Amino acid sequence: MKVKNKEIETSLKTRIEKFYQHAYSISTLLDVKRFARVVQFINQSKATSVLDVGCGNGALLENINSQIRVGLDIFHYKHPRSFHFVLGDAQHLPFRDCSFTLVSACEVLEHTENMERTLSEIKRVTKNDGQEIITVPNDFLIHLAGRLFNFLPKTRKAVRKEDLEYHRHSAHHQKGNLAKRVQRQLGRPMREEGMFLPIFLPLPYSFSLFFLMVFSNDVKRTT
Repeated sequence: MKVKNKEIETSLKTRIEKFYQHAYSISTLLDVKRFARVVQFINQSKATSVLDVGCGNGALLENINSQIRVGLDIFHYKHPRSFHFVLGDAQHLPFRDCSFTLVSACEVLEHTENMERTLSEIKRVTKNDGQEIITVPNDFLIHLAGRLFNFLPKTRKAVRKEDLEYHRHSAHHQKGNLAKRVQRQLGRPMREEGMFLPIFLPLPYSFSLFFLMVFSNDVKRTT
């Protein structure tokens, strides 16, 4: 049965609120829209086996239609889940070569010590005719947007201090042309989109709150 976008966003919202342990906010809204866009790409791709690297509590995997759903994270989050969970490191994926038809890594690269190593592992475990979906934040714009919202009386309560204090990020994903660096590592044609407020547009990384890249031998298939 096909799940409507509204139902997916409601499910994502519940998972994200439990993960961050805070009530709905602008930060949560952006996360919901970001995950919903990735879910849309995955379901349209009709991938039969999906690995979500850095899966957290499974917000993404719980909302896709794939037969085989595997989540990997360096931390073990104690939440009910209907997918297979593996405790592991993104830089040393414990899977055989060409194991999955699609591999996603949402907000992962900025947490790794070696971005190239992580991308190399993602490419290794993806089938030759498979796809990869990568998203990364633009820390500068996210923090700037948070400060701007705090200056507006009607939205001051919507953006709280804890929403702006992200986990420590490495700066390597912000150096040089990110899209070209990632594409060079994965070696597939790429489609890129940038989130501007709660919508995705064909924007470069510099003008995006979150940047989404889809890698496929046939990028038209993901439109």
